[in-house]
Amino acid sequence: MNFFRKIYFTTMFVAVVSVAVSGYILIESGFRAQLDGESDACIDYNDIVFSALSNELGSVDTKNPSENYDEIKNTVVKVVRSINIDGSGQRNRFDIIDADRQIIFSSINRDGYAYVSSDFLSDISVIRAGSDTETTLFYYDVKTDGERFYIRTVRPTSYRGAVFYINTYRDCTHIFDMQRSQLKMLALVMICMLFTAGALTFVISKLLLRRVVNLTEITQAIAGGDLTVRAEQNGQDEIAVLSRNFNVMADRLGEKMNELQSEVERRELFVGAFAHEIKTPLTSVIGYADYLRKRPLSDDARRLSADYIFYEGKRLETLSMRLLELIVMKKRELLRCPVDVYDTLAAVITMFEASLSGTGITVEFDTAHASVFMEEELMKTVFYNLLDNARKSFDGGGVIQVRGYIDGGDYLLMVSDTGRGMEREELSRITDAFYMIDKSRSRSQGGAGLGLAVCSEIINRHGFGIAFESEVGKGTTVTVNMDIYDGGSEQ
Repeated sequence: MNFFRKIYFTTMFVAVVSVAVSGYILIESGFRAQLDGESDACIDYNDIVFSALSNELGSVDTKNPSENYDEIKNTVVKVVRSINIDGSGQRNRFDIIDADRQIIFSSINRDGYAYVSSDFLSDISVIRAGSDTETTLFYYDVKTDGERFYIRTVRPTSYRGAVFYINTYRDCTHIFDMQRSQLKMLALVMICMLFTAGALTFVISKLLLRRVVNLTEITQAIAGGDLTVRAEQNGQDEIAVLSRNFNVMADRLGEKMNELQSEVERRELFVGAFAHEIKTPLTSVIGYADYLRKRPLSDDARRLSADYIFYEGKRLETLSMRLLELIVMKKRELLRCPVDVYDTLAAVITMFEASLSGTGITVEFDTAHASVFMEEELMKTVFYNLLDNARKSFDGGGVIQVRGYIDGGDYLLMVSDTGRGMEREELSRITDAFYMIDKSRSRSQGGAGLGLAVCSEIINRHGFGIAFESEVGKGTTVTVNMDIYDGGSEQ
């Protein structure tokens, strides 16, 4: 059973049961209230009969105090016949029953209206105990005679030592008729409600579940590979919140898929670039080695071939070492300790300046002292690569500026050159492995396109930041943001 049917039938069941139970409770409570009112009226009528009979019997003067029980009954019957008691619209009637359970007087025709059964006559024996009529309990119950319903109230009384029972009964058939009529009306209402409420519930359920259906279709579309679809998120209810959360999840899933796709593309580019970078020097090495092997050459030709083999071999060595650094860097733990950035930079610049002889390039060094928690040898690699990249950006002479200063809790190191600069769209790719803006120039200068990739990995492993700013014809500035060591323990 789908969710719509569950909602529809559950709602209908709750509605029908609620209306049925509520209607029945209202009808039953009204019925009981009216029945209690009729019972009170029957008891009051019994009191009236009892009081009237007691007063009349008390005023009867008898000259024979030893009269027998039959004479007493005749006296009671004569007295009862002589008194006029209001029957309240012919609904109240009474009988006088003697101690032998015989009806000696009835205000109506018993055969036509209030048949007194033998069971009832035997039941009134329970109220015979006790001679004090003021403390004797009333006996009343609802009895039925075919299609008629009436309430009985019985109480004992005595006259000249003889016990009699006053049996009053009140017609309450109209209450039962009303109850039956109300129950029929309730059944009719339930039938009408099944059709009306069923149709309304169907429409409302469809409207409420429309967004759930839309969300289901969206999930199916995403499962099919379409990551561009999004769910409707109008409103503030739970479905809207679910839709918004689903859209956020879809956005993040799309971002992850794009990242995975980019990673796959980078890996493919990496493999292609790696194969190309290896193929070029290997071809040169194999070619010149074969040239040396097959032909007799002059000393100058042999020396030239050996130089090519040596040069390409050094390129392969550099490529292998950089790849090894990049692979190992992602797996090994850093051995960090507090290091003065000024001293580290000074050592790197001293070593770097040896490669600037005859290039017309100078280095301006202006950095502050600060302690940074890092692995010094790895960060030396970063600093040297940044300086070396700045050197390669010049066509002739120029100036490389190295500035370092404290900014709050950070140490900012800026390496700037006045070289060729880069296009803005190239800045996002310069840390990719094997990416070279000018491949021929990079190879002629001994580059393999892995320097900034290694630097980026080292900086990321330290938790530092790196940013690039460049403009064609004006130069490039690289900013490394490092946390200053505050003397606490760091992992």
